[in-house]
Amino acid sequence: ERRWGGAPGRKVRKHKAKGISLVGKIVFALPAFALAAAMLFHHTYQTKFYVDDVGMSPQLFALVNAVVRSMDLFAYPVTGWIVDNSFVLFPRCLRGRRRPFFILLSPLVAMLFFFLYSPPKLTPAGAAVYYGGISMIYNMMPLSLSYNALGAELSDSYDEPGEVFGWKHAAACFGMMAGVLTPGIMSIFEAEDHMLSFPAFALFTGVLIVVLFITLAIFTSSSVTEEEITGKALSLKEARAERHNRAWWFGSLGALREKPVRLPRHSPASSWCDC
Repeated sequence: ERRWGGAPGRKVRKHKAKGISLVGKIVFALPAFALAAAMLFHHTYQTKFYVDDVGMSPQLFALVNAVVRSMDLFAYPVTGWIVDNSFVLFPRCLRGRRRPFFILLSPLVAMLFFFLYSPPKLTPAGAAVYYGGISMIYNMMPLSLSYNALGAELSDSYDEPGEVFGWKHAAACFGMMAGVLTPGIMSIFEAEDHMLSFPAFALFTGVLIVVLFITLAIFTSSSVTEEEITGKALSLKEARAERHNRAWWFGSLGALREKPVRLPRHSPASSWCDC
């Protein structure tokens, strides 16, 4: 089936609706378990860990945490634009719109999560710098953004994405329970030594994130194609002209939000056809 879209006079191929198998729904849902476990563990225990175990004062931790969380206000629009306007052509193992983020970012997210809960012995000021730097980078990783965006692209059907997200939310519920209960249970067996049990939980959860996201990248693909993205893309010359319509720092996110920049085919970075 074909439909008209993108640039005038250009035909864009549209996928026919395909049903998602039970295995496909489970493969998509399972990363939500690991993400929810990490998320709820992080939000529940980070204050206690850095104040009681690492030695930061409550006031210092609150200040650093507020700065870290405030950065999300600026980071999310940028990372969201990058995620929605990128399509990798080469190498073949990374080809796709969401797959490269799953394969490349999941190990980085797992590593940062482990580093958060295995800090070296530092002074309170050093711990504040360590926590602030690692947390800021960790929060800016668009892994969850890519994952949530994929759910609506798995099928052309109107109803099926809702069922897919239902499986995802069910897995996330179990993940939240694991994130709250498991560290406490581990602390009992480790004589309440959080410096041993928390890094062990972070390591296990990080490995789970990597395995589940790489599995998702291998066994699923979205229904959005390169043609549907690049059909409305601007050339670099057009993009430079477009920026004068907006403030320079906001131009790429505002004026180009609906028209991603297409790199020339002869460019050394042409494997990223949209960025």
